[in-house]
Amino acid sequence: MKNYIFFFLFSATLITLRAQPVNNIRIDVANSMGGPVSQIFSNVKYIPLETHKMSLFGKIDKLILTKDKFFILDHGTDAILVFDTSGKYLRKMTMEKYVKTSNRQSMGIKDFTVNEGKGEIVVTHMNDFDHLYFFNLEGRFIYKLKRRNCQSLTNIDTEHYLYESTVTFRDSISKSSGNCMITNGDVSQILQYTLPRKQINGIQLGKSPITRLVGKNTVFYTRSYDYSIYKVDKGGAKQMYKFLFPLEYSLPTNFLDSTFTEDRYKYLSNNKKIIYSVSNFYSLNQMLLFHCNTNTPNDINSSLIYSKLSQNLFSLSKVYPDSTNHYLPVYNDYQGILAADSNSIYNSLPAYVLFENAHQVRSDDLKYNEPLKIFFKAKNLKSNPVIVKLELSKLL
Repeated sequence: MKNYIFFFLFSATLITLRAQPVNNIRIDVANSMGGPVSQIFSNVKYIPLETHKMSLFGKIDKLILTKDKFFILDHGTDAILVFDTSGKYLRKMTMEKYVKTSNRQSMGIKDFTVNEGKGEIVVTHMNDFDHLYFFNLEGRFIYKLKRRNCQSLTNIDTEHYLYESTVTFRDSISKSSGNCMITNGDVSQILQYTLPRKQINGIQLGKSPITRLVGKNTVFYTRSYDYSIYKVDKGGAKQMYKFLFPLEYSLPTNFLDSTFTEDRYKYLSNNKKIIYSVSNFYSLNQMLLFHCNTNTPNDINSSLIYSKLSQNLFSLSKVYPDSTNHYLPVYNDYQGILAADSNSIYNSLPAYVLFENAHQVRSDDLKYNEPLKIFFKAKNLKSNPVIVKLELSKLL
């Protein structure tokens, strides 16, 4: 029987959380299952993104869904591109006019969020950590707001944002503290501090992934070296889940304590299958979807689906194509799940991957739908990435 370890690194730190029972979930990553596409997904839709000189980009580094649009951040072109949900190119926006930088690829747009209800896009920039830049949905600049050390930002709902800083702030009146702040709708007023992070010399805690479901007024927050999932709404943060991994995949319980005497970076490099964080977390119906981050190249147990009903664990890397999706791949291990709505998850594939796999199947076996027919006929290996919408089966 596997030895499990419960990992909680922040026991010595006061965390402002709303009291609520926490679900402990045992995850044995080595025993994840796979299966054919038709067993895991009830529907697969490939959405080629229109490719021409103005719309060409390299990779989807962040994807935000709205009711009828895809907003895409590509660090390679340092731009936010907008497509409709059929893949038609609409426009793109850059920050060249507002922040000067000598290297746009590595010191350009850092992050962004789309507040559809307020009709605004909020952008952070790697060369200006102290300001938020506000644009309307058409990409027209509105104003900038001074906010120190912004790491991540997302709108919880129309009138509230979750803002993460690189430093811990303390409220002298309420005595609360945190690296995360819940703010009002224009981010001018901090309503609550929450989720302080333990500061450790010699290790970079890094950006914490924040995920949000379309149409839901809650977000999920995770952080490095912590196996907990936090749900945040306008009222505050709740610790919803704690993942319990087998000992061989878990960090030492004192990893962030002074009693841990090894070089932490070297430890993770030498123990490549250790899970150092959980990210890309979504909760859809009775399914939990998440990514386990390790230093193992091409880890086949990294992107997982856990069924709360059956307690079965599936690996997206072990899902293999069948006739229902034209024997094409459905998942990109490198990126993890990019976005989700109430029924589906979204991933992307480079164009060349689809072409390479299509050529391996007999031509008379291919009965593509119209968008894929057009894609394979008119596109080439250097076309824009293809978004893959995967609707989860209710039978898992």
